[in-house]
Amino acid sequence: MTLQQLENTLKEIRNSSGKSYSGLGTIGLQYQTVAKIERGENYTLSSLFRYINALDVSLYVFALPIPDLIAFGAILQKHRKEQYSLAELSLKIGLNATRILAIEKGRGCERKSLQKYLEIVPLEFNIKSINHG
Repeated sequence: MTLQQLENTLKEIRNSSGKSYSGLGTIGLQYQTVAKIERGENYTLSSLFRYINALDVSLYVFALPIPDLIAFGAILQKHRKEQYSLAELSLKIGLNATRILAIEKGRGCERKSLQKYLEIVPLEFNIKSINHG
């Protein structure tokens, strides 16, 4: 699934689980942040990972579990290097090399930057329930 499909799936999971915006607020997720994620507006990827964890699901990219931003950045970098140099990607997406490296290290990335990245280096996302017990 694409990033947009991931956001829609998370919204469906939240709705079907009965988790309210206020319930998510008790674990540090503001209503506005959750709403931005569910509408595909700009948000930080750290917020996305907090939301994923709050829903008791796990993120997978190309069938590999992605537990945190560091792992996510590493998979971005791996797939980018298979296709483009840092300079080539920078020219294609209009982000400087420092910004791209920050994304690939899991630091300070927002959705709008990630979306630019994924337009050139697409990833296949999946969500799986966390089995308890």
